[in-house]
Amino acid sequence: MSAFDDLTKDLSPILTNFSKSEAKLAEAVQKREIYSVTIDSYESLDYPVVRHIFYGRSEKEAFAYVEAHKDTDKFFRGCQKGSFEGMKCKNTRPLVKKVQPAQIRASGLPKPSMLQKDAIKGQLARKIGV
Repeated sequence: MSAFDDLTKDLSPILTNFSKSEAKLAEAVQKREIYSVTIDSYESLDYPVVRHIFYGRSEKEAFAYVEAHKDTDKFFRGCQKGSFEGMKCKNTRPLVKKVQPAQIRASGLPKPSMLQKDAIKGQLARKIGV
């Protein structure tokens, strides 16, 4: 028996327990709810032309993303006021829900590769104070 085999034998129970603990931790994170804020923008049609969904670890964080988006999206900001470049449009009142992270990932949309796992640590996090 080699030194590697001895080491593997000695560490096997520890690694097994670590793997089980890691799996339980991952499962607990999956069960954590986050908040979504959905706002639809309507023009003169019976259905929304755009749906914005903002997510946050708290309701406050999700609404902070709504406010930040108003700075960058002229259409969204205009519909909040009732028109965009002379065209009547309107945003719905925000619909707040608690959702599971797995529900979001189930959409099948890929995550942009330039974002790290915890992108909230960027400039926006400092801006909104989370």
